Amino acid sequence: MKVVLDSTEIVSHGNLRSPTYERLFQAVTDGVLTVYVPQVVLDEVLHHRRREIQQELEKIAKNLDTLYQWGATRYTRLTAAEALQIAQSYQRDVMARMNEAGVPVLPYPAVAHQRLNEMASLRRKPFNNKGGGYKDALIWFSVLELAQASTDSIVLVSSNSDDFASEAKDALHSDLASVMQELGVPEGRVTWCNGLAALIESLPVVEPAGEEAADGLQVVESLDWNTVLRERLPEQVIGKPWEPKEIGLGSSFRSVTLDQVTAIGSFEIHSISGTELGRYFVSGHTEMDCVFKFTTLAEQWSRCFSEHGDIILKSESPPFQYVTGTLRHHVRGLLHANVGGAPLEVREIELAGIVNPNTGSIAISRTSDQEAAEILAMNQPPPMASRF
Repeated sequence: MKVVLDSTEIVSHGNLRSPTYERLFQAVTDGVLTVYVPQVVLDEVLHHRRREIQQELEKIAKNLDTLYQWGATRYTRLTAAEALQIAQSYQRDVMARMNEAGVPVLPYPAVAHQRLNEMASLRRKPFNNKGGGYKDALIWFSVLELAQASTDSIVLVSSNSDDFASEAKDALHSDLASVMQELGVPEGRVTWCNGLAALIESLPVVEPAGEEAADGLQVVESLDWNTVLRERLPEQVIGKPWEPKEIGLGSSFRSVTLDQVTAIGSFEIHSISGTELGRYFVSGHTEMDCVFKFTTLAEQWSRCFSEHGDIILKSESPPFQYVTGTLRHHVRGLLHANVGGAPLEVREIELAGIVNPNTGSIAISRTSDQEAAEILAMNQPPPMASRF
């Protein structure tokens, strides 16, 4: 099996040394699959990190302005060139990690501009209803060129279900299947997987072999997982950005981050894989009470009310362009962990995904004109269309 990664599966995993990526690359070592990354994805990773840096610089500049007003003089701002250097350094780290794991890079596809223009004009996926999606189209044709050169099954791993998946979010969109047929790629050769966590969960469990490994398996099961979750999970997830759809919100929401973890349930282990002697990959679930922060268009608040039924407006001020708010959710979290060392201990744990989020209560407060302008400047969201 060949796996092609979208940029959504890279930018959310930092230096690619999370438990999820350790398990993925171990599967490569074990010969279970081969991982590819398109060059267009590596370039998008650079630009994504550059945008993130610029947003952080905007926040820092705002705070520095306050310090300057108080008389501070020793703080300096990063230049645009320095910000680019940081982003390029991250891109090099990603490429080095890919090279270390033996991940080939797919070149830009040789697709005609005329064809892409036609697909965009007809709003055929992966283009959206406004004609955007050029980079997604390049990724898709990179996948198709790989499919034409191979008889192996290929999985496109992407959390971008809006542009690659069917309306039911359970298969490739029919527009993409049609392009496969036009190019002579057999039906079913290319499939879509909704995120790296889902792919990892589908991999075969590698049972630890040997007496020593079996003893280690018992130790892993008997670890005080509940204490590990309470002490280490919050610091790992607070501040983590999420796609609105991952926590049950519509596409009108932006800048969704996990702000608080107010309660964590017990850890339910459902698989333990042996990667090498003395090292284990653990997958499981836990229940969590979370508070998410978000930004949305002010004009959407009444539609939010009809969708969620529990919005509290904290101000009767005139409407502004953006509003900020919080969402309280009870969620079921998918967790991945690496266990190793002597004695065995949890080396790293991550919240790999949220499963079946329940609708929670929302509290929205209107922003001031200045705050709305700052949100717009920092986030620069594209024009939004409500999907409520």
